[in-house]
Amino acid sequence: MEITINRKRTNRLYTEGELRINRIVKTYTVEATSQMLQDDVYELKVHRKDDGTDDLVIYKDNRCLGVSINIGHSWIDSRKKNVICIGQPIIEGALYRCKLDNRRLRDGIRKCLARNGRITLRITSKNAIRSRPVQHWMNRFLG
Repeated sequence: MEITINRKRTNRLYTEGELRINRIVKTYTVEATSQMLQDDVYELKVHRKDDGTDDLVIYKDNRCLGVSINIGHSWIDSRKKNVICIGQPIIEGALYRCKLDNRRLRDGIRKCLARNGRITLRITSKNAIRSRPVQHWMNRFLG
């Protein structure tokens, strides 16, 4: 299974993109620009936490990078939790319907792992354009 994150718009606060599974757009992403991973190919592994939930953790060369793909509603959650947030865009830098998209992504990954498949994560910023942050974020966090 190949998961691709295509970054579309970036500015000094957050970067938005779309997440594709086997070339089909499944959901959208937002992440804090200051904590972005470099464009590269990574491996995605599932870790079971003590509370019974799964965590999708990103690895490079069998070394955990401490970044995961998870629920979050804005780039602020991405910065605080060190995650790539997924969901549907509501305004620039913010998402909604995160739990539904997260459940769909995890179901696909579980099916792949049941077949002993490998999950690769490709991150690319090749076509990303520079944008300006929404004024709401500027007033709230920088001004």
